[in-house]
Amino acid sequence: MVSLEAQVLALLFRPKKDAKLRQFWNWYHESVGRIALILAVGNIFLGMHMADAQHSLRVGYAIILTLELLATLILEFMVWLQWKKLSTWDAFAPKTKSDLFTFAGGA
Repeated sequence: MVSLEAQVLALLFRPKKDAKLRQFWNWYHESVGRIALILAVGNIFLGMHMADAQHSLRVGYAIILTLELLATLILEFMVWLQWKKLSTWDAFAPKTKSDLFTFAGGA
């Protein structure tokens, strides 16, 4: 509950995009959001345990959670590649409009 309130308060104190503190605010915002997601998953499993949910429900939720985690990891890796400028796709991306119609073998 505290992390939810902290996220709302952070919205009120968000610095402008060109401010030096924006990098730290982004780090804080992302970290608190990730922690809230982890706590939510634990809360759901704890609730299923306390309610004596069927095994198939737990397995189904675990499968969905695993797929979401995999998608998150892939997307985070793609953001990291873009941030580090290590993406090999950039070598193939057109630099200008005329490059769209130029083939690797020449004109």
